[in-house]
Amino acid sequence: MGHTLTTKEVAARLGVTAGEVRRLLRTRRPPGSKRGRAWRVRKADLEAFLTEPLVEEGQVDEAEGRRAARRPGISLEQLRARLGL
Repeated sequence: MGHTLTTKEVAARLGVTAGEVRRLLRTRRPPGSKRGRAWRVRKADLEAFLTEPLVEEGQVDEAEGRRAARRPGISLEQLRARLGL
C-alpha cells in the first residue's frame, strides 16, 4: 500500500486546519478512509486532488453568462472579449 498521510499532515500541506481537512474528507474530496477514529489519505490521492480543475468548463461559461445578464449593456460576447476568451 502507498504512503498515507494523517489529517494533520494534509492540513499542513493545504494550509488549513485539521478540522477543515476532516470536513473535506466527509464529502470525499479528497478521497480518504477511516482507520478507527482517524482519517488517512493516500499521498497519490491528495496529489490528484490538488491538480484537478476546481470547476468544469461548462460551469465557468454558465457563471459568466449569469454575470453578463446582470450587467445591462454588455453581451456575453463582449464579456468574453474583455476576458480574452
